[in-house]
Amino acid sequence: AIFLAEESYDKNPQFSSPFVKQQPHTSKAELPIQGKGNKLDLYSEPKKKIKEAVDRKNRGCKRKRESSEPPPIEWPINDLGYEIYDVVGKGGNAIVNLAKCIKNNKICAIKRVNLQTRGGLNTIINEVRTMSTLLHPYLASFHTSFIYDTELWIVLDYYHFGSLEDIMQRNIRSTVEIFSERMIASLMNDVLRGLIYLHHYGFIHTDIKPGNILLREDGSAVLADFGSARNVNDKTPGMVTTPAFRAPELVSAAFLTCRADIWSIGMTAVNLSGEPVYSMMKSPAELLELYRKFARHSELFSWVTSSCLLLNPKERLTAWLQVEHKFFRKPMKKQAIVKIVSRVPQRVNTWKRQMPPYIDNYIARRFGRGKPPSRS
Repeated sequence: AIFLAEESYDKNPQFSSPFVKQQPHTSKAELPIQGKGNKLDLYSEPKKKIKEAVDRKNRGCKRKRESSEPPPIEWPINDLGYEIYDVVGKGGNAIVNLAKCIKNNKICAIKRVNLQTRGGLNTIINEVRTMSTLLHPYLASFHTSFIYDTELWIVLDYYHFGSLEDIMQRNIRSTVEIFSERMIASLMNDVLRGLIYLHHYGFIHTDIKPGNILLREDGSAVLADFGSARNVNDKTPGMVTTPAFRAPELVSAAFLTCRADIWSIGMTAVNLSGEPVYSMMKSPAELLELYRKFARHSELFSWVTSSCLLLNPKERLTAWLQVEHKFFRKPMKKQAIVKIVSRVPQRVNTWKRQMPPYIDNYIARRFGRGKPPSRS
């Protein structure tokens, strides 16, 4: 029966036999010439089109990905790449200037540290080493550093509002307290998140205070000044910190843990609220008893006395557990913080360009050894 069916299909070419594998119908003009370099592949054209479409899509995605990623910002490593302006801060052996990078047109702050001072070189090296290895949104940004004559220049981000201590000093004439408990909760929450990152990599700040907490223009707080930062395994003595915010175990230098920063966080919150902080007249135990009286009517002092200002470091909550405390459940919004701080008298920058301290070397390097130009 199969033989008869195939024979009938052969007599009628308009029908195709279901028992014989049929070749697709192509004319002689469409068939490629078979040879050494040409193989008969009737599906080569669709494959090529699909491959071209996929390549076109990949190229488009690559261009889109490259365009979405901003190019890396380059920072010069010499004094000729910056324009120096007003002095915005002074320390023991350092001066902070407002500056502008000529190459990328970015506003920054340059911390100029005098290398000729005694005893400060180890602190400077420690600060640069620590800041260059850390990168977190709640830690002060470090861009680059270089040596100019007898100074070390450290290029950092510039924060217009300054530190929390600067804000308190500018608001000293006002009778209204600027830092409410909700605002303190928002600021300390940011600092604690930066501490979580810092402690995770084995660093201890040891000098947390309002002067080392900077405020961004978006209302978030940033932890700065890592000159006193130490590694957990570092047992060398000779730590220089602020006595009013220093943990009790740092005085005896018996042992050092990450929970020493938690004591400083509590004292910083107390200072922002307007209450007196640790002094040489009172011991930490007496001060803790004083703060416990305020804890009955204040959520801030209830948090401070229950989890931060504890004489035994092992009883203090870590930075990770501090963030989960009920005191941080209702922080103030960042926009509200910006509005409140904007009412405080701001620092006015004259934007008057300052010449480098070693004017003769600067003119010789920038304009050659000839006659220096007039300063007018």
